[in-house]
Amino acid sequence: DLNGHSLRVTGDIYAEAGDISINKGVLLVEGDLRIQGCSGGEGEPAFRGSFARLQMNDAEDTVIVQGDFYEQREDRHTITSGSLKLAGDLYALSGLQSFGRNCNLILNGTQAQTLDGSSGAWNIGTLRLENPSQIRFAGDVIVNGSLYDSGCGKTGTVQITGLGVLASDYTGDVQISPTGNGSAVLRQN
Repeated sequence: DLNGHSLRVTGDIYAEAGDISINKGVLLVEGDLRIQGCSGGEGEPAFRGSFARLQMNDAEDTVIVQGDFYEQREDRHTITSGSLKLAGDLYALSGLQSFGRNCNLILNGTQAQTLDGSSGAWNIGTLRLENPSQIRFAGDVIVNGSLYDSGCGKTGTVQITGLGVLASDYTGDVQISPTGNGSAVLRQN
């Protein structure tokens, strides 16, 4: 429990069980954040599902990940509030993983970034694309709150629940689907 304090981790975090409670604090991870179990040595780690939870329940909760974020939970979990600033890639490796409507997922890397829902799915409340380079959408990536676009290059298609999700002009492909299951696709010309 950070309880309003800041914590800097200069390596990776592997969370197999328990809660990482941000509680109005700031967590800076200079490596990867893995909500996954891990066994094996440094040379050949084996990852598996986890029961750990990243608890972000307040608008002041901030997590900054300079590496990649992996979520492989054994059950569904929603990060409900705060901001997750990610410089690396985002992977859903099982089931539906969610960032609630009051949670900002901010992609702010300087190199190409991937949002990968091919082995699971991402349901995202607010997505802010601040990366000046490239964003790649793979698999099920659904935005149901707001989508902010800096105009960066994109590959793949993001699903939105309606045109009202687009907070400004959007350059790229979107699939409009009230349920996140697909109905129409808008393509960039």
